Amino acid sequence: MYIYKEKTGPLIWVLRVLFTLATVLTIGFIFYNSGQIGEVSGYRSQQVMEFYNSQIAPLLGLPQLTHFYIRKLAHFAEYALEGFFLMLSLRVYTSRFIRHISWPVLGGLLTALCDETIQIFTNGRSSQLTDVWLDFAGVLAGLLVGLFLLSFWRMCVILLRHREE
Repeated sequence: MYIYKEKTGPLIWVLRVLFTLATVLTIGFIFYNSGQIGEVSGYRSQQVMEFYNSQIAPLLGLPQLTHFYIRKLAHFAEYALEGFFLMLSLRVYTSRFIRHISWPVLGGLLTALCDETIQIFTNGRSSQLTDVWLDFAGVLAGLLVGLFLLSFWRMCVILLRHREE
């Protein structure tokens, strides 16, 4: 009996290592931020808010943001990054990534649940169910951006191949 094994080239191995490492580092960054005591976390958010309100908002004509919105945007952004890397990681491990999309979705939800659980045991921090939902929305947004970019890349490759014919 012959079993077909698809050969995996060196580029795929490099991308697997790269995207998996990026995913793990992003999750580590998320957990590191959750493990910071409330005072340190609040100070970092304050610094980001001051930088945004004094440099970014006036430059781009955007409204000033409060501490609350900066913290929520940070939650959403770090989880969107995780979702993006989860999608890229999934793609380099399988060509049928739509069929297996539930894995990164569940992985992102698990990260959000663990993140809020870490905050229960961190001094000066609290755990909120709304943050789990916000984090999960960030994961889904990152997955969708990754899916869009992968689809766009595939479309460009197909168009280039047919252009040469």
